[in-house]
Amino acid sequence: MSVIIEISVHPDDSVSDLKRQLQGRFCHEWGLAGRKRDRDGVGTGWELLTSEGIILGSWFFLNSYDIQHHDKIYVVVRRYDDKI
Repeated sequence: MSVIIEISVHPDDSVSDLKRQLQGRFCHEWGLAGRKRDRDGVGTGWELLTSEGIILGSWFFLNSYDIQHHDKIYVVVRRYDDKI
């Protein structure tokens, strides 16, 4: 499924900031509720990717990836089974 979501972030925001913002908005829709959290409070098992397929590392800033206004970033969410 493909859905375009517009968000506003600053280039000096970290990838973790963006992930927390998205997680706050789409936690239930994307199945992120109940997942283990990393040290930044972001649920595990999902990543952000550039249109070139580069995974955005949570410890970097958005400007580290030369992301520009209107660029597309993809969200990949792994299915989650808390019994594993």
